[in-house]
Amino acid sequence: MATTAIQIGEVKLKIMTLIGEPSPSLEGGTSKHFLNIEIRQCDDDFIPTGKSSVSISDLDEETYHRNLRKESSKEGHLVPHESTDPEWTPGYVPTEEIAE
Repeated sequence: MATTAIQIGEVKLKIMTLIGEPSPSLEGGTSKHFLNIEIRQCDDDFIPTGKSSVSISDLDEETYHRNLRKESSKEGHLVPHESTDPEWTPGYVPTEEIAE
């Protein structure tokens, strides 16, 4: 499950995704995996609270989060330190491993 955290004004949100079970094509073709998307409002510590809003996407998980982070970063809403998979964040620079 990947998570992207954003903050718009005082509203803090976590957008979490999970790859769904394959759904058979109505035409009898190959099955398609849809991405389940859950949007949760969070408290001041970015802990999800209350009910979620649920949706689906036909994008793969990495593409979905890369696009979301790119757009939310442009608007100044991305909260990278509360998001998983930092390598999907625009401008990500991997830290060097500490040599022993």
